[in-house]
Amino acid sequence: MPHLVLNAVSLTYPNGGVGLHPTTLDVPDGDRLALFGATGSGKTTLLRLIVGLESPTSGDILLDGRRLNDVPPHERGIAFIAQKPALYPHLTVEENLKLVTKVMAKAIALLKIEHLLKRLPHQLSGGERQRVVLARTVLKNAKVWLLDEPFAPLDPAFRLEFRKELHLLFESLDATIILVSHDPIDALALGRRLGVLGDGRLLRLGSAEELRGHPGVTEAAATTGQFFFDSSAS
Repeated sequence: MPHLVLNAVSLTYPNGGVGLHPTTLDVPDGDRLALFGATGSGKTTLLRLIVGLESPTSGDILLDGRRLNDVPPHERGIAFIAQKPALYPHLTVEENLKLVTKVMAKAIALLKIEHLLKRLPHQLSGGERQRVVLARTVLKNAKVWLLDEPFAPLDPAFRLEFRKELHLLFESLDATIILVSHDPIDALALGRRLGVLGDGRLLRLGSAEELRGHPGVTEAAATTGQFFFDSSAS
C-alpha cells in the first residue's frame, strides 16, 4: 500500500487569497484519515492538491517517494470522489460500471445496488448515485482514495445507514483513505486518525483523545460540533 507525504504544501491564488497555508502531512500505508472543519477551512483544497486538480504554490507531494507535483491527475493512481459525483447520464448503472467481474460483483453486493443496475442516473436519488460512484471507484482498484464530503448528497435519515456501509467498504479495501467532512461525527465514525482544519491550516492531527481540548482545535470545531471535544460528553 502507498505512503503519501505532503512536505510544506501550500496554495496561494493569483488574487492573493490563501487556499492552504504550508502544510506537512504524513499518511502511512493503509491509514484511514478523516479531516474535518468548517466551510472554507481548506479541506477540499487539500484533496484537490493531492489528486492534481490544483498545483501547489510551494512544497512537494510524494507518493512512495515519487514526486507528484507535475504528474497529471490520471497518472497518479489516486481515486477522487467529489461532493457532486458524476455518472454518464446516457448509460445505465450497469453500463457505468462497464464490466461484470468478480470485483464488480463484490462492489455491487457491498453497496447494495443490485436493484439499480438497469436504471439511468437521473432515476437515482443522491444516496444511490453516491453508492454507484463508490462501486465504480472500487473497480479502478486505486490504492489511494480521497472522498470529499461523501455524505453531502444524502438525506439526514440515510446518513447513519450509509456511514455503516462506508465503514464496511473501507474495511474491505486494501487502500489508503483520506476523507473530509464538515461533521465531526462522520470523521469520528470513519477515521482511524482525525485532523482539524481551519482557515487553510491543519490545526491538529491525532486520535479523538489526543485532539480533545487543545487550543485552537475547540475553536475550529465550534461551527461543526464543539460537543465532540467536550471532555464531559459521553
